[in-house]
Amino acid sequence: AIIVLILLLLSYQSKSQTSFTQEVWDSFHKLISLPNKEQVEGFRALKNKCIQQNLIQDSTYTNLLFLYAGAQFAAHKSKEAISTLEEAIEISTKHPKGTPTPYVSKYHFYLGYYQTQVGMFDLAIKHYNKAYNLGITQYNKWQIPSLACQALSNLYYDIQDYERGYHYASLGYKIALQANDYV
Repeated sequence: AIIVLILLLLSYQSKSQTSFTQEVWDSFHKLISLPNKEQVEGFRALKNKCIQQNLIQDSTYTNLLFLYAGAQFAAHKSKEAISTLEEAIEISTKHPKGTPTPYVSKYHFYLGYYQTQVGMFDLAIKHYNKAYNLGITQYNKWQIPSLACQALSNLYYDIQDYERGYHYASLGYKIALQANDYV
């Protein structure tokens, strides 16, 4: 009887978690249509709900952090955005089965982008490289590997390392052609 009770409790908790997970994903669509300041507040509240529900180790939560960081960045809160994306990457690293590799690649790319915007070029290069290296391991619908190459090429040209800049420009071009991404 105790085993049956435990199984029923676990089943109920699993269904509850699944419906809450769907609620979180549905909230993403609503929140991203709001003005930046309201997005920041909404994502902060949603993050707190996820923490209360112990939904903090999978792609639902890391995507929440990714979107929250984007709202923070758009609201001119670059340091907070960088910190939030670092948290998403840390969770993805600690729980690799919870977040697919293409998502982690995307997180590294955007972290590099945010760091570039605030002049943290050495860290940005590190994250663009990580985005590229992760991105080429699996299909990436966001074309992160070619975007990372473009970003790296631009950064290297800016610091007048033309050989590396050309290397990444060529590599990104080849990747884009292979993906039939002519834009």
